[in-house]
Amino acid sequence: MNRLSRITIAAIIGLQAMFWLAAFVLMKLTPQVTQDSQQTARATGAGTIIAVEMNDNLRFAPTEITIKAGDTVEWRNTGSVRHTVTADPGRAPGSKNIALPAGAETFDSGWVKGGQVFRYTFSEPGVYRYICLPHEGARMFGTVIVG
Repeated sequence: MNRLSRITIAAIIGLQAMFWLAAFVLMKLTPQVTQDSQQTARATGAGTIIAVEMNDNLRFAPTEITIKAGDTVEWRNTGSVRHTVTADPGRAPGSKNIALPAGAETFDSGWVKGGQVFRYTFSEPGVYRYICLPHEGARMFGTVIVG
């Protein structure tokens, strides 16, 4: 094997090692969200915060929750795939999976990356049906019932 071949192989091995080291460091620095798949609640002065996970299985977990008016839902992206929390018929005009009670305001999270959260406080009683815009076709939708 000539000298140029050995230098090329050494450079490739060195670059691969740097890539995997950088990937490992990046994973360790990425903020993590608690992976509790059950509905959790935390009392606050303004109401309760209910957690819903968004995951790489393209699901909201739990898919349906019941809360009181004034409570806040916190959607936590526990995976690496970006999601949205969308209850705005204008953002998905053909969707039959979005519904809001009369008088309720629409909401849309925009992109929620892995480790990030989106919160929305519900003031109007009724049934809110929402979707993840890019994953609606995979049946990623959920329901909040405000009593």
